[in-house]
Amino acid sequence: MSTRADFALWESYLQAFRRACIQENHIQAEQILGDALARAEEIGELDATLIWSGHSLAALYRMEGQWDRAAAVYRRILEAQEKILGPDHPDVANSLEKVAANQLEAQVKNAPCA
Repeated sequence: MSTRADFALWESYLQAFRRACIQENHIQAEQILGDALARAEEIGELDATLIWSGHSLAALYRMEGQWDRAAAVYRRILEAQEKILGPDHPDVANSLEKVAANQLEAQVKNAPCA
């Protein structure tokens, strides 16, 4: 994060997200993570806040069965990582794994019963 103000803002997002999760308010959790991801992207740095926000939002979408939305978020994170870290970085591999797992899960859940 760039400044103390950015870090304080990130902490407020994290606390609000935790409260929403405890209350099982997925709509609010989704909004908080979306706001956190947008803010992290505005800052323009690839750091833990951007990656965590994106992966958490995508995981929430997966939990809700919104695989297309999860895939879009995973791709945003993956593109940022590839651009900044290069395609051979372990974090890029981790994100690729999440993209593949999401796609496989969507195919399995949407497959007709035999």
